[in-house]
Amino acid sequence: SRCTVFVDNRARVHRGQGPHSSIERAVTAAASLAVHLSAQGFQVRLVSALGEEIEHGWHDGDVAASPRPLLERLAVLPTVPNHDLYTGWVDESVTAGMCVAVLGDVDDHDRDFLARLHHRGSASYALVLDVDTWAARTLQPEFVRRPGRLPTAAWLRQHGWKAAELGRDGSLQTAWQELGR
Repeated sequence: SRCTVFVDNRARVHRGQGPHSSIERAVTAAASLAVHLSAQGFQVRLVSALGEEIEHGWHDGDVAASPRPLLERLAVLPTVPNHDLYTGWVDESVTAGMCVAVLGDVDDHDRDFLARLHHRGSASYALVLDVDTWAARTLQPEFVRRPGRLPTAAWLRQHGWKAAELGRDGSLQTAWQELGR
């Protein structure tokens, strides 16, 4: 069994600063998931918004036995200035396995890509960070959601994904349980 864990690390899709930012929560979620799946016997590969493979390729039980290199790489995963997601990493290996995306703010272009990605994999799961809970909306009015726009997790569910939302004060364990239902 294979699983691609995609972490959207674009600076523009995350909010907050330092250890209490949404990117830090995304990295924690991806690390938790990668170690758990590997312990369950999955081969896991991690990719970022640049498409680069974190730790270079598929990992099997070695991540569960010694997760330190993977966790160290995730701990220094930088945010990137790119506007768009790189999609070149989507290949036949996604078709042969599960895909789990850890997402920040998602725009219409990202939604088009995520709709296509769902149709490539055998199962699609998404943990969507409610990045607005990391931002002071009164100080950052450009981050307020557009009226009438369906929230990302609900939109993903309408397009065949299993999706859960996680806010700043939310429980990662509860979000994983929601995805598992």
